[in-house]
Amino acid sequence: MFALKVDDDISLLLHDMRDLEVFFKLIKNNHDHIKRFMDWVDNHQTLDNTRDYILDVRKQFGERKEVATTIDYQGEIVGSIGLLLHNKNLRHGEIGYWLDKNAVGKGIIARAARAMTDYGFTTLGLHKIVLRAMPHNERSLAVAKRLGYKYQGIDVHAALLYGEYYDFDTYYMLEDDWTATQEAPEFSHQVDEKIGLRLFEPRHADEVFALVDSHRAYLRQWLPWVDDSTSVDKTREFINSSLAQYAKNDGLQVGIWYEGEFCGACGYHYWDFKHKKSEIGYWLAESHIGKGIMTRTVKALLNYAFSVLDLQRVEIHCAVGNIKSCAIPERLGFTHEGVVRDGQHVNDVFYDNNIYVMLSDEWQK
Repeated sequence: MFALKVDDDISLLLHDMRDLEVFFKLIKNNHDHIKRFMDWVDNHQTLDNTRDYILDVRKQFGERKEVATTIDYQGEIVGSIGLLLHNKNLRHGEIGYWLDKNAVGKGIIARAARAMTDYGFTTLGLHKIVLRAMPHNERSLAVAKRLGYKYQGIDVHAALLYGEYYDFDTYYMLEDDWTATQEAPEFSHQVDEKIGLRLFEPRHADEVFALVDSHRAYLRQWLPWVDDSTSVDKTREFINSSLAQYAKNDGLQVGIWYEGEFCGACGYHYWDFKHKKSEIGYWLAESHIGKGIMTRTVKALLNYAFSVLDLQRVEIHCAVGNIKSCAIPERLGFTHEGVVRDGQHVNDVFYDNNIYVMLSDEWQK
């Protein structure tokens, strides 16, 4: 769902179940090609193995230990590139990658690695990034040289591949020596040319708190959490809990950027895969009301819920008196299933809640 655009040909996509079968087949087709340098390929014997891998890297991303992506080249998944965050205190990272044997020679990895380096230094604020490969993996090492990484040395017997030890050649780049081509690139889901959705991350805390604080009087009427959002640190706590939710595969929270400006949020309160249902919640700054932003955003989350997550039912709960919020599900064709009396408690006031529901087959129609 979330992509970092490299150029007109290449995007880096955070791993998602949407690409499960394609990614599994790509690994299988490149098994012998990959195993010359990496033995993890043997961990992908079945589709379930690859599903477990995707869930694991989602967990690693939520815990801010790794950023793993697939490489989309002209609309086709052709490989993978990732950034391991080795040491948060030292701000060290390592980039690793592999490419489909039929996509070699097009400069794909060099461009992807450049973008990942930009992301590491300008977005994550890393100090040092390394690229490592076996000395006989000439194509991989050529990427480091092409990007201007400096030779650090040989890490003797750093890898054990099918019972045999191998050395690693290590190349490094420091933040002060890197000239970025993209300033602070982000992974986002572009709803349209104006609206982008981004997973909340700690670096967004200042921006999120500033918007909430400036619209506090407007937001607090219907949102119970507003009065608890008293500082940037409190906002960062919310963001960390949202990432933990994403790591557990139990929902996600996204910020909404309109024409590059943060303006609100939307997300799934939970993912119940046993009963195949979820609930969507949202809020929007008063300054951005009336532009259709939330309707288009909720529509994007519904498409994801039904086409990727394979859910059957999505609910939206709105206080009866919150006319603007209720207008979203009504505009999108939700069914009003009833009213829960005193279903919401905000600022010592109980409000009745409208319950709106969309089912998968209804949305497909």
